[in-house]
Amino acid sequence: MSKIPIQIRAQESDRTLIDHAASILGKSRTDFILDSARASAQDVLLDRRSFFLKEDDWDAVMSELDRPPSDRLLAVLKETPPWGK
Repeated sequence: MSKIPIQIRAQESDRTLIDHAASILGKSRTDFILDSARASAQDVLLDRRSFFLKEDDWDAVMSELDRPPSDRLLAVLKETPPWGK
């Protein structure tokens, strides 16, 4: 697979931040940026997937969604995520 150049312009502070993070992971700036962009692109695409179900399967999914959430789910939803602490 051939590689093609991708050029971006960034603030010096952004480049410094990216370089610092890349060095911690032992990656080059290019590898760090491509890995991060690839992961972000996959997330965007996966979040917009369509699901096609047979009517019976659709009804089963909707039935589950109509049920009240379990106590465990409610507890998890009330927890502060690690990045929010």
